[in-house]
Parts: sequence; structure tokens; C-alpha cells
Amino acid sequence: MVGAVQAVLFLWAKMAHKDWGPRDTESELTRLKSITDKALLQNVEKRYRAGNIYTRSGRIVLAVNPYKKLPLYTEETLQAYKASLAPQVELPPHVYAVASSAHSGMLRTSTSQSVIISGESGAGKTETAKILLEYLAEVSCSGSDLHTRVLKTNPIMESFGCAKTIWNNNSSRFGKFLTLQFSPTGRMQGAFMKTYLLEKSRITSQLANEQNYHVFYTVAKGLSPSQRAELQLPKGSDAVEAFKLLNLRKASDVDWSELPCDFAELSAAFAVIPSLAGCQLSVWKVIMAVLYLGNLDFAGKGAVGDSTVADAKIADPSTTAVIARLLSIQPTELENAICIQNINAGGEWIKSPNSIAYASDALYSKLFDWVVEMINSSLISGEGGRYFIGAVDIFGFECFPTNSLEQLCINFANERMQHMFTEAVFESVIAEYQKEGIDVADITFEDNTPLLELIDKPATGILSLLAEECFFPNGTDASFAQKIKLAHARHPCFAEVKLDRTAFTLSHFPGKVTYQSAGFLEKNKDPLPQDLVVLMRFSDDDFVKTLFEEKKGAGVIDSFRVSLNELVKTLSATKTHFIRCVKPNMDKKAMSWDEDVMQRQLRTSGVVQAVKAVQATRKGFPDILPFAELLSRFEQVVPKAAIGKAGAEGVRALLKGAEVPETDYRVGKTKVFLGVGVLDRLEQRRMEYIASKVSDILGYAEYIGMDIKEDAHLLWIADEALQAPEPQGWEQRLDPKGGVYYYHGVTGMFYHSMKAQYEAQATVGPKLSNVLSPTAHLDTMKRGQMPALREVKFIKDSVESKMGFIFHRTDDAFDKSFFNVEGSVQPIIKTVKPGGLAESSGLVPGDVVLSVNGISGLNNFQVVEMLRQGKGVFNLVVFSGQPIVSLGQPVRQPITAESLGLDP
Repeated sequence: MVGAVQAVLFLWAKMAHKDWGPRDTESELTRLKSITDKALLQNVEKRYRAGNIYTRSGRIVLAVNPYKKLPLYTEETLQAYKASLAPQVELPPHVYAVASSAHSGMLRTSTSQSVIISGESGAGKTETAKILLEYLAEVSCSGSDLHTRVLKTNPIMESFGCAKTIWNNNSSRFGKFLTLQFSPTGRMQGAFMKTYLLEKSRITSQLANEQNYHVFYTVAKGLSPSQRAELQLPKGSDAVEAFKLLNLRKASDVDWSELPCDFAELSAAFAVIPSLAGCQLSVWKVIMAVLYLGNLDFAGKGAVGDSTVADAKIADPSTTAVIARLLSIQPTELENAICIQNINAGGEWIKSPNSIAYASDALYSKLFDWVVEMINSSLISGEGGRYFIGAVDIFGFECFPTNSLEQLCINFANERMQHMFTEAVFESVIAEYQKEGIDVADITFEDNTPLLELIDKPATGILSLLAEECFFPNGTDASFAQKIKLAHARHPCFAEVKLDRTAFTLSHFPGKVTYQSAGFLEKNKDPLPQDLVVLMRFSDDDFVKTLFEEKKGAGVIDSFRVSLNELVKTLSATKTHFIRCVKPNMDKKAMSWDEDVMQRQLRTSGVVQAVKAVQATRKGFPDILPFAELLSRFEQVVPKAAIGKAGAEGVRALLKGAEVPETDYRVGKTKVFLGVGVLDRLEQRRMEYIASKVSDILGYAEYIGMDIKEDAHLLWIADEALQAPEPQGWEQRLDPKGGVYYYHGVTGMFYHSMKAQYEAQATVGPKLSNVLSPTAHLDTMKRGQMPALREVKFIKDSVESKMGFIFHRTDDAFDKSFFNVEGSVQPIIKTVKPGGLAESSGLVPGDVVLSVNGISGLNNFQVVEMLRQGKGVFNLVVFSGQPIVSLGQPVRQPITAESLGLDP
């Protein structure tokens, strides 16, 4: 039994799926002997051609888009990374390794995590985000209804927000920040999605060889004959090439296998989301209404822009009737709202020609926002999560033949993400070095701050000037272009286009992009004719009314800037992980390698600079820990002679005892800086140390109710319990199951320090089956969704800091009712002060403190004194129970060794 568990946990993870790539390559770029551009490219290319699309560089994982399916994401592979105790060390680079590090890091440090997935359009960011989500859902809520709901958001959001572009067959045309909410024990409790800047212009206009949003094709083709009849669609509605918005000459122009799902799969995904399940037909009606709007043509003078618009009308009334029927509005009123818009100018109403694009864009964008809102309402946890793991899948850098305001916003967002990467990898590290007094050479890196200020600086930035120009009644795209040219003519990142007065060029980190300012003002104002809004609000269809409910909002640029600032602020408060997606060629071809394309991406993404900074300047120290944290966590992995010291001296002794070369770390004033891979190797040694005693520890861990796989990172508790000295006046014995218990020769009582806490909390009273059958006990806990154990990091900045929690003074309903031992008071938390240290650390009422810094068997007074008189980092192991609701339990008969058939 123990041997089988040992094999699963350690041998499987070390032996299975161990494809590190060709022998003459490195999976970690910083280990290359040569760090020239050519050497880096050759290493990545050899791995790519061998099917090893992932390569690590410190805290960055480089992912090369293979443009084909690879056998890298099987259930066996996922389980191998899940079972590994140190996947970043034991297993090859992979998205699963990043996800595992984020999840375990959240539990280990009690800190929210984020994964920033970046890269140019077509580099594979959307697919990478999907793989990351699948892993986190599997390891944290597998088999639950939440697990299914979270995964089913993928086909929905890809259908509504992705489209085929010249660079990518499944390009995200919106930004997304998905936060997965977790309990302190690592169980997923909910999720929330924030979206940014849907590309509205794509609804009515696509470049040659591009397509509209996937959902239009899926619904247009997939509706059944009965559904078309129910929607009263005319004959020919199943011919996808008949809809102008689909930009098709024939149905075969669509590669249906490239779509994220077919209609049946999309309907099934809707059915899983409770708030969407009953609204499918309403959603399909709006989708079809948008498609038919695209088929409308104007007739009359208003159609050609004449100042007289009274006779403007729709060329084909039958199409108008179909749209009106789908939206439950009157055809005549719909025609008036689409053809003419009434503008209030100085108290006088003026009629002007309208555009069909306004109606199409408004309908679809509001439907998209509603879908996101409904998904969030079905995923978000009512209780909220204490921690979260966020995944940023924000549009890739774009440069098309014609670039407008959408591309400027997209590229600006990429510049902000690039700055976060630079700050995390370079700037913040330099500041920390200087603060800690470490003398190292300067790191060189490309700082994009000047470009960020050019775009977003208050008052003079391009976006600020655009917002200002929109306030002026006579403001035009031409006057806006003239303003920015006058303001930034000498800026090194700005250039005029000599033959085009409305165009300007910006030097972004991936390269130069020329923008056409024509249409900037109108797109920022995002006007929606009030005639159309009023018409929709008076629809006979409640669903359509809901879409057009009044909501306050700023201009496109202002709301986008606010959202982006909030995103950056949120990410800055987390531990960040980076996945850099790159494309091997510009043609979306498998096994095709364009060296110029790859070299540009590796340089502009900062990967080359990061590798050279780590190796050449020997400043690759990405993991920074306070002295106390390093000592408390890793003392047990070194020989006893190397521990027992504090501060810098203790850190040096510990690292020397762990055989870490002096070149792989730096010791500052209060913190230690660990080189690339050092922390992972220490964690691996820590787990291997525990594993070396697996025959005793795993058996004991099962005895006290641990789930060996789920609680693998807490096996040291069982180790500490086995090594703990015998309590005064008691002697250690073995029960019939081979477990350890203590017998008191004077009173005839027995005591099992940890098992008592488990069983009394789970059962509130003695049960012989629980004492002798830990498996039954564990099943009881699982049925009640009570997590077995968790680690809590309790940090006191000073001795005077208030702890913020109170223990039960007595525990008659807990310990005494089970053992009838007078004077023994278990450390059960009674109350937690809101906003105090205890709450911020993750402690909750009902928690039982099993150990403090590895010392177990403490009563409540001992725990209080240890925490009250100390400062720094305290590693608590707690059993997450429920508050003690009653101290008036019936008196139970004392349980003695004899009553359980044990040999006294």
C-alpha cells in the first residue's frame, strides 16, 4: 500500500512524460554556454522541430505556436504535473508547470497569483489561456458543477469574441482578465471575468480574407429547421453566403473545423450556465437580426448623403419585416430609426442620414456584454474567495495595412503589459538590490516609459488630446491629427507621414505602426442614436429591452484607460508569472521557421535581455525571501549542525548545508536573493527528505486522515508528529493499526495529540469506527466538504502587533468530551477580528492550530505566548473546522485504552 502511494507520488512524476527535448538543447535558456542571438534561436528551433514547444528562461516560459495539435495535454500528462512535488524542477517546461506553480505558490505564501500571457496576434495566447484554465479547474474543483461551468465558458467566449484575421484563425478581438477565486485550502470557489474593448468595427467591416465573429457562422449554419420555423425566418436563411456581414462568396470559404465549436456544442455550453440556459432562443434571434441588418440597403436621396433626407428608406421592406419580427418592434418605426437620426442642436431638432452600422454594432456589443454578465452571475462565489489566480489574455500587438483607434488601444495595452514585465524582471529587482545593499553591476534593459507617456500622459498624451478634441463642437479628425503633430513633433517615438496629413507613426516595442486618425473622434464618442435606443426599450420582447437598459458610461478611451489602470493595479498586488507566446512564421504554417520573425519577437518581448541579464551579469535572483521565512521552511533539509543560527549567519549556514553554491545567492540586510531554480531545488529537497521516510510518514499520515495526494505538501506534519518528544508523564505505544498513541500510567488514560483533533471536530463525540478506521473518518470529512489541513503564514512586523483572534477558554464540547482529560485546552479559535492580522492570514473561527513552526501538541496558552512574544513569520498548520456552537453536550463516559481493546 505505502509502496504504491510512493510510486505514484514520486516515481511517476519523475519518470513519466520526461521529454526534455533533444540532448544538444537546453530547456532552461540561462544554462546555455553561449547566449548570442544565434545560439538562443538555434536552441529554440531545435526544440520546436522536435515537438518541444516550451522553453524556460527564469520566471518566463516561452511558448512557440505549433499551428497543429500535439500530444502534450493528455490526462496522463496533467496528472503527472499534478502529482509532482516540484514540477518546475522535475518535469519539462509546460503551461501545466506554470499553473501548478501559481496554485502551490498561492497556498504556500498565502498570496494571490497572476499569469500574464502575452505575444503578438497569432502567437497562441487564447489557446494557452484555455490550457491554463483546464489545469486549474481540474486540480482545484474536479468533478464539481463549478468545474463544468468554468470550462464551458471557453467555447462561449471564443464564439462571441474571436474571429479569423490575416494573422490568426482564432484571434481574440477583446481583452480578458479571468480571476479564479480560491478558499485558503486551494479549493476553487468561483470565477469572475472582466472584458476590455470589444472590436465593434469588425461586425460590419472586415479586411479581405478575414471573417466576422465565429458565432455568426455557427448560428447561421446550425439552426435546425424547427428553430428557423419558430423564429419565422424566410426561405434561404440557412445559406450562410447570403449574409453580407459574413464576408463569404460561398459556404466552403469557412474552415468549419477551425471554429471553437459547432452549434450543438455551443447550445450545450449555454445549457450548463444557469443564467444562459433559458435564453438561448432569445440570443439566436438577436444574432439573426444583426445578420439581416447587414443585408439592408438604403434607397432615396438620403442614401447618397443628400441634405434632404425625408425620402430616405429601406430598399427591401421584406428584410425590414424579418428584423422587426425578430426584435418584436414595428417595421415602420424600425425603418425610421435606421434611416434617419434626430439630433438636438441648440434646442432645434435636425434630421440627418443614419448608418446601418450603428444598429448592428449596438445590438451585438450589448449582447456580448450581456453574455459576459450572465456568465459572471453563474460563476462568482457568494462568499468570495480569499485568494485568486488571474489569467490575463489581452489582445496581441497588431499592425495591419490600415490601423485605427482599436489598434492604438490594443497596442497601448500591450505596452502596459510589457512595462509590467520589465518592472517585474528588471526594475523592481534593481530597487530591491539597492535597498538590501547588494553591490552588483547595472542591468541593461529597454524601458518603454517614454512611449507610454507619449500615448497616455495627462493633458499632452495622444489619448488625452483625443478626449479633449471630442469636447469641442467643431473638433475633427484632421484638427486632432494636427494637435498631436504639434505637441510631439520632436518625440523620438513619434513621426509624421509626409504624404498623409491624417496619419502618424509610433515606434512600439515590437516595431513601427502607422495609424490613420480618420474616424478616431467618432469611435471614441461611440454614438448611439437615441431614436434606436428608445425603439429597443419599447420592444415587446423583454430580452431586447434588457439589452438596452440605461447604463452610465464614459467615452471609449476614458473607460478603457480606467479599466486598464485597475488591471495593472490588481496585477501589481500579486505574484506574477509570465508566458511569452511567439509565432514561428507569418503564414500560420506548421513546422515552418522564419528566423527573422522569431528573432524580432525574442528581442522585442524582452526574453533575450532577460537571459543575458541572468547569465552575463549573474543577477538572476528572481526569488527573494525574508531570513525568517527561509530558515523556518528549510531547516529540516540540511544537516543538524548547520541549523540553530539566526539572521544572515543562519541563512548562509543553511544554504551551505544545502550545497547551494555561493554564486547562486546573495545575502542582503534582511532578505536573501536566490538564483534561478534554487528555490525549486530547495522545495524538491524538502519533499524528498520527507519522502525518504515515506514508509513511516505515509502510513502515519493516512492514520490521521490525510489524503496522500491532495495533502502531499503537508506531509512534514506527520514527520514532525513522529519525531515529537513524549509528553511529560506519558509513554508512547502502538495501537493495533500500528499508529502511535500515548498512555498515562497513573490515570489509565490514552491520548493521540493530532487524531483527537481530527475526530472530535468531525464527529463531536467518540465513535469507535473513527478511532480504528481513518478511511471512514476521511470519507466523513469529504462528504461534508471539510478540508483536512492547510498551512497559514502568520506574519507579525513587531512584538507589539495585535494578533486579532481569541481562543476558546474551555472546550468541553471538543477535547474533554472525547478524552475526559482535565486541564487540557485545545487551541480552537473562537473569534477573528475583521481586518486584523489573523483574518489577513486566512484564519477563521473554528480553526484548530495543530502546530506552530513545526511544533505540535501545544495548548491554547502556549500558542498565544509563542505568537504574542515573537515577531516575523510563523508557519501555522491548522485543521479547518466549524465554529463550536454548543458547550452543553451530554457528559460522555471516559474513553480508556481498555474500552478500545488496547493493551494498557
